[in-house]
Amino acid sequence: MTSLALKTHLNSPLAARLIPYLALFAGMVTLACGTSFAKTLFPVIGAEGTSAYRVGISAVLLVAVFRPWRFRLTRADLGAIALYGVVLGAMNLSFYMALRTIPLGLAIAIEFMGPLTLALIHSRKPIHFACIGLAVVGLGLLLPVKAGAGALDPVGMALAAFAGLCWALYIVFGKRLSHLHAGQSVALGMSVAAMVVVPFGVA
Repeated sequence: MTSLALKTHLNSPLAARLIPYLALFAGMVTLACGTSFAKTLFPVIGAEGTSAYRVGISAVLLVAVFRPWRFRLTRADLGAIALYGVVLGAMNLSFYMALRTIPLGLAIAIEFMGPLTLALIHSRKPIHFACIGLAVVGLGLLLPVKAGAGALDPVGMALAAFAGLCWALYIVFGKRLSHLHAGQSVALGMSVAAMVVVPFGVA
């Protein structure tokens, strides 16, 4: 009875509206916390090595869990997965390389401009614009608009901005894979990302 009640509660209209926002919040928290821990590896293996470990191990685990070869793919699906994986790998690599010279909070703020711009393009409801407004306020608090902006490394900021572009493309290309099994598309996409990132880590 308890599991049935929980399932009914999760399928309610209110839960359907709240779950995407809760997932977004959880994603941002895990991104910040995970990256803060990963950055402690920089003195040992560098930004490229850290990114290679993160993406490479993720790919191995996802392939082992979801076994993506069980599902058939068309040629168009393979091309879409390749694009998805390439931008995923480029996003991770460029973001970690940005962290070599600019603070984590600032890098996340710059990177977040990519999906924020995409959200603005597709916003239709007042709640969407309200959320975007809150995000803009947060970015304004993090970005050194006045004092200290000149002291920031331009290469690091450019890498963070490129990561933001890749994040927006990752969302666009990921949506094109929505007809596939979620585990399959993520596992294969992460595998392609590993092919992009791991050579830099090895080098």
